Amino acid sequence: MIKKETQKTIIKHFEELYIWKTCWAQSAVVIVGSSVRGIKDEFTDIDILAFVPQISYDTIYEGYRQAVEVDGIKVLNPDAFKYNEFPLTFIPTIAGHYEVKTFEEIEESVENHDDITMWIHQSAVILHDASGRYRKLQESCNYPDDVWKAKLRFHYLQAAKAANSADNPLRRNDQRTVVLIMANCVAHLLRLCCLLERRPFPYDKWLYREAMQTQAGQDLKSTFERFFEELSRPEIRRVEPKSYQRPGHRKADLEAYPLHMIWREAEKYFERRIEEIL
Repeated sequence: MIKKETQKTIIKHFEELYIWKTCWAQSAVVIVGSSVRGIKDEFTDIDILAFVPQISYDTIYEGYRQAVEVDGIKVLNPDAFKYNEFPLTFIPTIAGHYEVKTFEEIEESVENHDDITMWIHQSAVILHDASGRYRKLQESCNYPDDVWKAKLRFHYLQAAKAANSADNPLRRNDQRTVVLIMANCVAHLLRLCCLLERRPFPYDKWLYREAMQTQAGQDLKSTFERFFEELSRPEIRRVEPKSYQRPGHRKADLEAYPLHMIWREAEKYFERRIEEIL
């Protein structure tokens, strides 16, 4: 939770900058990231986003460019201006930074149901939103039925495609290729954990943590741990089974690879859960 004093300091910073005088009533300021999700450690800082209408962005951008050169506003990456990017800007006494974006940019991403964008903004803490435009955007961060079901199908098929493409690399004992392919497979399965609950999934840095907060994540926690254990081994492990589940099947030989059998276990779980929805 962000302290009230910190929130007041952030708002005061914007209100006292002459750059914002003409568009403050049409802007929004929010806090996103780990600090609003209850993650607090030595690596946590405060991620702030400020939003303006597209028509105001060039004025704000030019104001900051001049202020960095003349008035001493501190930014993390001043070279951003060379590439027409907005730099990460510091607020004195606050362990964090902010950047400015347009409402239109984020609204388009949400309208297209971009998972990571929706995840970021769904839980944002609003500090300033006089027009209510950001609140409306935040409330639209959800999946219509058809989009939700399409995403479930897509990520399940991507996981299956990855697992199937690992068949011959397993047989070849091509450990590096197997790790690359199956890491991709696991990422899609973790995204499915979130999607089963109609929750947007985050970028990869937070994906495992977010997935473990779902029912599917809890049901498959030991499965994922075994995935990671096998993928961390320096060599592909092969263990001849006492009996085969599918003798004579074209993939029967893959039953000797624990990594393949872990995938089969996850596959059955997600097949059942997705069938219940579709």
